[in-house]
Amino acid sequence: MSRIGLKLIHSNLSYRLSKYSRGQKMRLLREFIVTTNAKSVLDIGVGAEWEGAQNTLHEAKSEGFININRLVACGVEDLTNLRAKYKKSIFVYGNGLTLPFESNAFDIAYSNAVIEHVFPVNERLNFVKEMLRVAKCVFITTPNKWFPIEVHSRLPFVHWMPASLNNKILKLVGLSQLSRGSYFEPLNIRDLSLCFPENVIPEIRLGFLGMTIIAQYNPGT
Repeated sequence: MSRIGLKLIHSNLSYRLSKYSRGQKMRLLREFIVTTNAKSVLDIGVGAEWEGAQNTLHEAKSEGFININRLVACGVEDLTNLRAKYKKSIFVYGNGLTLPFESNAFDIAYSNAVIEHVFPVNERLNFVKEMLRVAKCVFITTPNKWFPIEVHSRLPFVHWMPASLNNKILKLVGLSQLSRGSYFEPLNIRDLSLCFPENVIPEIRLGFLGMTIIAQYNPGT
């Protein structure tokens, strides 16, 4: 039983769906960059890559798919390999709750599938406030709680169960490292909306097949 989880995560179907979803998010981000005439982007919460999940934003910058002058990424993991691979990006150590940048230092603050990992959960508002402090526009994605497949474990429906039962199942299939309450806590559209200050109303949409929730904020619209 303990090997089932790993087989699901690394299945060809999981890989194809995830790849398409990431590609769609990148196309939407590119449209947002064009719409806002952005020239600088901060990628918050960047982490080490694993097979089948390369960083599409920095790939896009390297290949000229997005036209920006400056792409800076910050995260709390070891970014040495990313720094060596993506020569056109700048990587710095930084926590999303206390970003090491001046106010309005960027045109867009971007965060892909990070906010669900912010704990305690009540710090998510501060996470978004920091994004709004360092950039005039914000683009956030997170897995959709109401999509029937939990995108981290690839297990169906477990994230709709009480956290204690969810975590027992994860332990049974060898994925206890993905437990709710410690590794992540899923969000729905309302949850993500409430992460923004009251005076900031983002545009929110669903991504590919409803897998992802995407929130973007442009004060010019």
